[in-house]
Amino acid sequence: MDLQKISNLIKIKRKELGMTQEELANRLFVTEKAISRWETKRGTPDISLLLPLAKELHVDVSELLNGEENHKNDVEKLIEYHEANQNRKYNFSFKLIMLFYACSLFIFLIYLRFEYNPRIELHYFIRLCLLLVASSFIIIGNKIYGNCYVEKQVNEQKMTRLSQWIIFIYYIIFLFNMVLFARYVKIYSFNLIPFHSKLHSFHFVQGIHRYENLN
Repeated sequence: MDLQKISNLIKIKRKELGMTQEELANRLFVTEKAISRWETKRGTPDISLLLPLAKELHVDVSELLNGEENHKNDVEKLIEYHEANQNRKYNFSFKLIMLFYACSLFIFLIYLRFEYNPRIELHYFIRLCLLLVASSFIIIGNKIYGNCYVEKQVNEQKMTRLSQWIIFIYYIIFLFNMVLFARYVKIYSFNLIPFHSKLHSFHFVQGIHRYENLN
């Protein structure tokens, strides 16, 4: 199967019909980046998109698979296309995405280790930096995934929401630890009283005011 011929056919037929990449993407409910990948051989349409794509380009699916017009139906080409499409999904980009996700989880686990180990004292700014790095890995990983694999617009929106939810959970845990559960200095002792650290500061300030009034 010649993927270059498929890419050229998509590009040629789109231009013959006077459509821009954005217009074709809107008709197929896919992203404009997906159309660009198809036309530059950086990706191939998902098998579920072959029929609607062929319809929009006014060609048969068999012609689209062979990258040539007036070509007879060929079931073997469809099977070959499916296998090539599956192999492409597990290339270097996919491994890089998995690496970013793994790094994000690893850094977040390091943060939790620092947070719940009473022998380790780190400034909250350092803990916040760890979460920023973990969040950055999630954003970069999802960005690569969107650029290399996401085709349908609804899936792009799902990826954006997924990134937002993961980062939201990261920072909810961070705020939960910072505000609700302040640690005592004593080893292996944790405070489980909500807002204890804030109340302690408030009573400390009140004590200073009473001392000043007495003097």
